[in-house]
Amino acid sequence: MAKIDYLFPYAEKPEYWNQQVHVFLLTKWMNKPKESEEILPRWFNFNDIPSGVDKMWSDYNYWLPSILKGDALRCYFLFNKELEVEDYKIEKL
Repeated sequence: MAKIDYLFPYAEKPEYWNQQVHVFLLTKWMNKPKESEEILPRWFNFNDIPSGVDKMWSDYNYWLPSILKGDALRCYFLFNKELEVEDYKIEKL
């Protein structure tokens, strides 16, 4: 549903911070999600999703509502030294 590039040019080592994320919207899941070093998966009912975003980075405000409506997106986010969104670009696909 979305491909998101996160850029951190002000980080001490941007090559370790810069990342690309793929976002998927699932309506069915047959197995139990597994915790990894990077994430502790949590499930939310569709109508309860806003209550779970308090732990997400601030960029979710720009793309999550569109994803929940079913839009496919290509996004780019540039973060400043305070790890806030400095600039962004969102394309609907």
